[in-house]
Amino acid sequence: MSVVMRRYLPLIFFAVPGLFILFSYYLDVAKEVATTLSAWPVTLATFSVILGVFEFLRYHITKVIKKVEEINV
Repeated sequence: MSVVMRRYLPLIFFAVPGLFILFSYYLDVAKEVATTLSAWPVTLATFSVILGVFEFLRYHITKVIKKVEEINV
């Protein structure tokens, strides 16, 4: 992956919606789009927490099962 893609793509990905929300707050343009853009981080954070909990449980349950099998052998 090129340096341009690694460095500037995330910047564009977050700066453009952020500036749009900022300007819509002060200029009263496209309030509905700004509201939708500001709701996405909550959705992504919720998904990330749920995914993290499932991965945490999967990892530790697998470790416990291996430990129990090791003890029973």
